[in-house]
Amino acid sequence: MIRFLIIFTFFILYSPAKTNDSDLILYRFPEPNARFVSIKSTIIIKVKKNFQCLLKTGSFNFTIRGEESGPHEGKVNISENTIIFKPLSRFEAGEIVFVAISSNPPLPEKTIKYSFTTSLSTDENLQIYKNSKLKKPFLKKETEFPTYDEVTMMNGVSLPSDFPKIDIVKNQKGTAPGYIFFGLRRSYFMILKNDGTPYYYHKSNDYLMDFKVLYNGQLVKTVDDWDKGETFFVTMDTNFAELDTFRVIGYGTNHHDFQLLPDGHILLLTVDLQKIDMSKIVDGGQKDASVLGNHIQELDENGNLIFEWRCWDNYNITDALHEDLTSSYFDCVHMNSIAIDFDGHLLVSSRNLDECTKINRQTGEIIWRLGGNNNSFVFLNDRERFSYQHMFRPVEGKPNHYTLFDNGKFHTPPCSRAVEYKIDTANMTVEKVWEYKDERQIASAYLGGVFRLPNGNTLINWGQEGYPFATEVSEEGNILFEARSAANIASYRSYRYPWKGTAERPYLIAEVFPEAVSLIFNKFGDLTVEKYMIYLSRAEEDWQYYTTTTKPYINLSQLENNTVYQFKVNAVDTLGNTSLYSNIVKARTKYYKPGSNYIKNGNFDQGPEFWQLKLSEDVVATGKLSDSGRYCISITTPGEDKRDIQLFQNNISLIKGRKYLFEFDVIAQSACVIGPGIEMDTEPFTDYSAIGNLVFKNTLQHYSFPFTMEYKTDQNACVVFNCGLASEDILFDNIVLKEQVPDKPVEKSEIPERFLLFNNYPNPFNQSTKIKFALSTSQSVTLEIYNILGQRIKTVLDRHYTEGIYEITLSANDLASGLYFYKLKAGNFVDMKKMVVIK
Repeated sequence: MIRFLIIFTFFILYSPAKTNDSDLILYRFPEPNARFVSIKSTIIIKVKKNFQCLLKTGSFNFTIRGEESGPHEGKVNISENTIIFKPLSRFEAGEIVFVAISSNPPLPEKTIKYSFTTSLSTDENLQIYKNSKLKKPFLKKETEFPTYDEVTMMNGVSLPSDFPKIDIVKNQKGTAPGYIFFGLRRSYFMILKNDGTPYYYHKSNDYLMDFKVLYNGQLVKTVDDWDKGETFFVTMDTNFAELDTFRVIGYGTNHHDFQLLPDGHILLLTVDLQKIDMSKIVDGGQKDASVLGNHIQELDENGNLIFEWRCWDNYNITDALHEDLTSSYFDCVHMNSIAIDFDGHLLVSSRNLDECTKINRQTGEIIWRLGGNNNSFVFLNDRERFSYQHMFRPVEGKPNHYTLFDNGKFHTPPCSRAVEYKIDTANMTVEKVWEYKDERQIASAYLGGVFRLPNGNTLINWGQEGYPFATEVSEEGNILFEARSAANIASYRSYRYPWKGTAERPYLIAEVFPEAVSLIFNKFGDLTVEKYMIYLSRAEEDWQYYTTTTKPYINLSQLENNTVYQFKVNAVDTLGNTSLYSNIVKARTKYYKPGSNYIKNGNFDQGPEFWQLKLSEDVVATGKLSDSGRYCISITTPGEDKRDIQLFQNNISLIKGRKYLFEFDVIAQSACVIGPGIEMDTEPFTDYSAIGNLVFKNTLQHYSFPFTMEYKTDQNACVVFNCGLASEDILFDNIVLKEQVPDKPVEKSEIPERFLLFNNYPNPFNQSTKIKFALSTSQSVTLEIYNILGQRIKTVLDRHYTEGIYEITLSANDLASGLYFYKLKAGNFVDMKKMVVIK
């Protein structure tokens, strides 16, 4: 290993001017006099090729001193023509850092001296960016989309209940070879065949997801965990096994792009949030504005940072034409793609600048700028140019040709398109040589991509929810293939690649249902699987073989109830070869018969067991068992939002399409507003029961709310009482959540001879009453409630029944005291009877 002498001494900066080192130096980072430099920054020097021998035979002396932090020791690495000095300690925020570099034998300039200023922003400012990601308004409903419901088989592939439905709108001859690679937000990574059958899938709780094949045949997926505000990239081999993880150095990682180059180098984008005095830049600007910027990083095959290109050194904030520069927070650049051009230099797309930039990969100098305020070219035949573009890429085999997805957000009217440009750098002109605008006038405000295929077709991802995630068109603009998710769910990018990957192990998902635990497993890409072997264990117990199945799923209904199990499976092929074990999953059995209570300790016989009381900051409240045996929340200091005080119980399974009944008793010390519900346990806290806010009175009241689970199956729903707006004691009792028993004949032994409507019982009633009717033939039945003025109050039934005797329960929660009539109509039979509600 070559050893480098590093001398740490103090020196006086003789001048802030840039040193004349053009005979030797191609690139320096940070640049002289640079501002907003990361406190974690490295020092990088690239030398010209004729001096590259110095890097093998000489020694380099780095003298690095922070104005506040003092001298910095560090490590020196050499990568090709690049010297990297990595300090062992961080700089101080907002300090001037002095750099002096000399060598033995001496450099032509003897000593290189310059300085830069570090950023005032720290990791705390990066957290502001992370928090802002959690509040994106267009993410609220992305967990609500049609799924396949429970275990579904599709051409030999088993699908979990929450697998999103995909509509293949068109599939004609002439598509490029291969499968569609894409990800749907907070859903699944997928490789999809043209007929809609998944070749591969992997569940993810992430939002923006890139999923593609790299030049070396490996896969890369973006793990963009917006719940934590963290992003990284994971590479996988052709067996879908994870290989490595990549993040940027010194900043937050930008999720938009990742490129692995043939020499093993990695290209990444960063996020950098700076506090900037915008009052000095624009009228009305905030003195302490948080401005989000982006940088480019190149890492060598050993993970060394060998190149960094910063927006603060090269772009003007005021070039963000569509951003509110007077806001306290704004995104001024928004880099959303990085690529290598045919000559090895860099291409970057910056959406908020309406600009695509070509950058010298050795010097960092801008070669040209396409679009935006600083456009270098004359557009010959595209007067409107592009707006808020995505995915700027060179066209393989056609130098100076480039594709991009033009979101067209600021066109008049807004309209998105796929476009190909030809650039003439001699005459500085740009010509539109191909475009595709959909006749549906698609206008995608965000996301999107254009992927040129080897046969000349183009695959377009329209990005925004509601639009197709894959439209393949011919050179003539004919749609040959189109796929879309069945509801409002966005896709980041889509690609088509030939693929022959085979999983080395099955991929396992466990789902808990009231009747069974469903295990769904597939050894993707392997057509030789003959059977799967199931293994399980309980806590601290050894693994045990349980059973074998020839299907890629199994429903387990004989396990011990209310018990946590671990599961794994392996596959056996037709030759008797056994695969590696699958991933291990855990699941708690929760067997319930329809009509039984899902809530544990709903009457508080066990005190507060299984219940949790959550309080926001500054709220003062306690929970305890009252003398009457009810659970009492005693509130001393109320909140400002109903969610500031929550009594809840989670880990409840709600199955899409099933009917449930939610009941409880409440008494409040004084009238107050409370929000009860059965809801999602994470953001956006969707209320499945759709109850809303209720005004509780200072008398004991019983509430009963039937609802149908209209959202995708949730294995970890939460029953919650939001009490943050109450100011005095609230008592709860008899909390019940149960799946409603399907309507069925009470008596099956004989068919009634005629239609009958019986008197309800009890009558009068306070909370609920039962209404019974008999049908001699199969009929469509309606049951309606009327007040004494003959006005219809509600429709209780409107459905088809077979012959038999039926009984339903009518809740009086939404009925005031008084006289009512209930009317049954079945075919030509009509009858009406009285009932009295007393409260």
